[in-house]
Amino acid sequence: MEQIDNQKFGAFLIALRKEKGLTQKQLADKLFVSDKAVSKWERGASIPNIGLLLPLAQLLDVTVSELLRGEREPLQPPTPKESSLPVLAVLRRRKRGWMAAFCLCLAAASAEILLLHRLGIRRDALGQVVLPASALFLLFGGWFCFFARDLLPGYYDTNKISFVSQGFLRLNLPGLSFHNGNWRPVCTAIKAACLSTAVLYPLFCLITVCLWGIDRWTPLEKPLLVLFSAALLLAVYKTGKKYG
Repeated sequence: MEQIDNQKFGAFLIALRKEKGLTQKQLADKLFVSDKAVSKWERGASIPNIGLLLPLAQLLDVTVSELLRGEREPLQPPTPKESSLPVLAVLRRRKRGWMAAFCLCLAAASAEILLLHRLGIRRDALGQVVLPASALFLLFGGWFCFFARDLLPGYYDTNKISFVSQGFLRLNLPGLSFHNGNWRPVCTAIKAACLSTAVLYPLFCLITVCLWGIDRWTPLEKPLLVLFSAALLLAVYKTGKKYG
């Protein structure tokens, strides 16, 4: 493995920061570190810890490899491989993909609820569990698709913290420590579980009602909702531990 040249890294960081029109303080604020830390990096006195390399590369529109080498990679012929794209471009593409997935799931869940209503299911019956549950999972999953930040503050990487607060989100999972190594996979698990549940729960209701009637669905609706919720929680814990 190549030895990192701290002075070359620092000079490259200065050039990239100035390209973005950022001061040391502005860059530091975006990374949740002090401007003294940025100053040390630029002077070659130290380099960022591993948890900050990817966020720093994203902010400066370079790859982590380019950042550590202190120079941009030569232009290569376009390839379909995702790994050849700048990190930030890849993340933006994935975010757009999740936004599209949310819209599709919203349309599918709405169509299922409408079909249930047309089958003669009373509004009060739909409004007790099926509609609120589907709406809640869509709301929670949609927030992660559109608004969740990819980066946690730097102190998450140096402390064991099980609580995340972003906007209206308050996520507290005892026994699971969040940091920048597992936060993105955890967000992916939450989005996948919430969107699939928002569609599958009313779908199971629709199938049960069509085959056996509403009387067969009534004793199933709450246990099934508990099962879906437990699956969501298990997926988050399993993912968090895997990348922990």
